[in-house]
Amino acid sequence: MTSTRHLSGAGHPRSPYSSPDGSRVDASRRHFERILPLSKPFPWYVGLRFFSAGSDSRLVSFISALAISGLILGVAVLVVVLSVMNGFDREMRTRILTWVPHIQLTSADGVADWQIRAGQLASHPHVLSVSPFTQIEGLLVFRGKSEAVQLRGERTGEGRSVIDAPSAARPEPGRDEIWLPRLLAEKLGVEPGKQIAFMTPRRDAD
Repeated sequence: MTSTRHLSGAGHPRSPYSSPDGSRVDASRRHFERILPLSKPFPWYVGLRFFSAGSDSRLVSFISALAISGLILGVAVLVVVLSVMNGFDREMRTRILTWVPHIQLTSADGVADWQIRAGQLASHPHVLSVSPFTQIEGLLVFRGKSEAVQLRGERTGEGRSVIDAPSAARPEPGRDEIWLPRLLAEKLGVEPGKQIAFMTPRRDAD
């Protein structure tokens, strides 16, 4: 007489993710299929699978919660940084470029035929205005205080100005007036109507 012994599940290798009776896997599968059908994108399925792990996988749940919290924090920081950069770009366009032209054409010896150049530039459809100017570096002196500045003069009566400043802030043509930024005027202590000296470096003849 021969006796045989049958092993449970012989001939059917057990999955490393299944319990001996298979109940845990079936219940877990039904649970996650209820939460997110398998037809959804695989990353969503895997994310929910590990994020909603049972009490016997506390380490996995903690790591998942930590990763999601870090992702939320990173996205929030990115939104804040982008908002700051957009605000800086808007301030750059509305404030700084109000007083500084977008493009400047300069020459060490000056532009002799500037009327022709200005006409050529003004004929371009994307150019709003062209205005000749001159600039020089020097010192503004007022009551013992001095500041290094770059003085710029714009030719009037040549069409629209490239400086988008209010008319009240523009010096009147033909008068010895200059416009000073508010911060520079406060640093020197200059008030409207006061006289101020402008000193330029001496250039030796060649």
